[in-house]
Amino acid sequence: MRNDLKSNIIVIFNNNKKEELIKAFKTQCKIKPIIATDLYSNFDPTRIYLNDQLSMENKKILWATKQVASKYCYKYVWSNSIGVFLKKKEGDTGTRSCSLVVT
Repeated sequence: MRNDLKSNIIVIFNNNKKEELIKAFKTQCKIKPIIATDLYSNFDPTRIYLNDQLSMENKKILWATKQVASKYCYKYVWSNSIGVFLKKKEGDTGTRSCSLVVT
């Protein structure tokens, strides 16, 4: 295996621990970004990102919201278990663009 390839770790949750993990991850990243060497010293010191796998319908909702956000100068677009949100700048309250489709 080449050293310059980035790898993904996929975790599937079967309970409500996913939301707790995401919240803890985001809280920690506001203090100090998490890098791979924080988890295992032999990993390359690259930043770790946490992504949620969306259904095809929810990907379309997120994509459409990103298009609107770009057109109207919104800086942030994100999704969580209750919907897709956007906001113009740091410190603003997020506005829900729509609810996600439950699959």
